[in-house]
Amino acid sequence: MATCEMCGQDGNLKETKVEGARLKLCEDCQGLGDVVESQSPETRKSRKSRTSTPEEEVLPDYGKNVKQAREAQDMTVEDLADALKEKNSVVKRIESEKLTPDRNLARKFERELGIEIYGEPPETPTGGSTSSTDDKTIGDVADVQKSD
Repeated sequence: MATCEMCGQDGNLKETKVEGARLKLCEDCQGLGDVVESQSPETRKSRKSRTSTPEEEVLPDYGKNVKQAREAQDMTVEDLADALKEKNSVVKRIESEKLTPDRNLARKFERELGIEIYGEPPETPTGGSTSSTDDKTIGDVADVQKSD
């Protein structure tokens, strides 16, 4: 038998909403709130995240793109911050890539500046070596001398 979360009595409990909290209460305490009809898992609505999809990620050089788009529209940092209803420091930190915007903040920038901050990740080359030609190993740069 379960115990009432309000008074501690054992008994037949029902989920009851009291002052915004959902509690399992006995029949005596159920009058303090509204009994909530329990939903089966099939009837519950699933919540889908409105954030970025797994295929989307922050694009490279997003800060540089924000700054270039702002300057192309002859806007100052203050102008853009006012238009977005954000602090100047937020705009500056995004432009310097010290702050990665969440999807909602990025959407505000995208609408105002007509750019993309989140998008499909760039395709990686398939086959062969996965490293860039600029990547060097220690063997590429070390001058090894053989001892006699």
